[in-house]
Amino acid sequence: MEVQGKAFNSQIFKLNPDAKYHIPNRWDKITSPPIDFTKLQIFVNENDSFQARNLNVFTDYVLTFFDAATISRWLSKCDMSFYQNQLNFAVWCASSGCGVSYEHLNAEKKLLSAVFRFHMYYQTRKFLHDLSCPIPGDKIFKSTENNINMLRYQKLCNEFNIATGTDFRFKGGENGGIGTMYNYWTNMGYHAVTEGQLYDPNKFKFIENCVDNITKIDYIKQAAASDGWKQFIPDKSEGLTKAGLVRLDDSIRSYAYCILGAQAQTRSSILTSLETQQNFVDLLEASIRSLFSIPDSIEQYQNAISRTNSKIDYTIGTGLYMIPSTMVLNVGSVKAYNNNIATESDAKHSKLQVIRSPSADAGLSQNEAMQPMYMAFGVSVLTLILFYVFS
Repeated sequence: MEVQGKAFNSQIFKLNPDAKYHIPNRWDKITSPPIDFTKLQIFVNENDSFQARNLNVFTDYVLTFFDAATISRWLSKCDMSFYQNQLNFAVWCASSGCGVSYEHLNAEKKLLSAVFRFHMYYQTRKFLHDLSCPIPGDKIFKSTENNINMLRYQKLCNEFNIATGTDFRFKGGENGGIGTMYNYWTNMGYHAVTEGQLYDPNKFKFIENCVDNITKIDYIKQAAASDGWKQFIPDKSEGLTKAGLVRLDDSIRSYAYCILGAQAQTRSSILTSLETQQNFVDLLEASIRSLFSIPDSIEQYQNAISRTNSKIDYTIGTGLYMIPSTMVLNVGSVKAYNNNIATESDAKHSKLQVIRSPSADAGLSQNEAMQPMYMAFGVSVLTLILFYVFS
């Protein structure tokens, strides 16, 4: 059995029913090194990996306000129709709600770290899909009035034992989170209103020109919120939560299924075949959008393991599913299937061949090709003779 280094037996890799994770109250956390979840490095063992480029749901995150009504709606409460709040909630559930922290994401073991980073992206996408939230790129996506299924939101809040009124707004930067005010200077472009000025709808208005005691503003932008969603991932972990065990098991099964299933379907190694790597991404997208129950997910995982004869010997954490420590398939040559990938040494271009008849391509002579015709004629003649005699 694979041992995960010194930190494996610590509390962070096993269930802690008493673990509590809160919404951040500071907004100046710096993540080092930065993690790009849209370009996941997928490790198939401790040394070998490939990069999976996924849909980026972290764009269109920074809010820009162009009217007082939208600002008032944002300030009044945590309005879950703002996509920023939806993403913050999804990230919090995938990390804090599960007990997953930067300690897991930056684990010393590469395969271990890859599984937890996959979990962060996969579950964040699953939550957004479960909430029926359009993501950036969808035609119906709206950053300030995005669709959300509030009944599903309440169910997820119950799953992670958090109140539906919890505040998931990013509140870093100026004006309590709404950002910096800007107005246009003639021939000089847009400039920030004097720093330190607090937004007051009675003093700053979206009007054509400044008037007595009222300053014209054109927009307010969250200059400090470019990676605000990362503030909802805890630095330290107190252990995995009950909901975290269920969600992590789902992520672990999907990680193994997407790697092994992609190779089983294309009959090629995922390290050398670009088609297989793309199939991994396709299987990941299908898993995100699927409505599989837990038994269905388990069956899918078990089928991928049995079809590839993989040895399960790598431990992610106490009470969690195990995966193979090596998920590179030595496919070799498959009968009746061309899965050969050309290399530099194979780069010899053959001359174009003259198109021949099917019988010639099959290696048949002209006489051999005519034999079925003669046989059919003979059978017909014999049938007529027998009919004549017996009639």
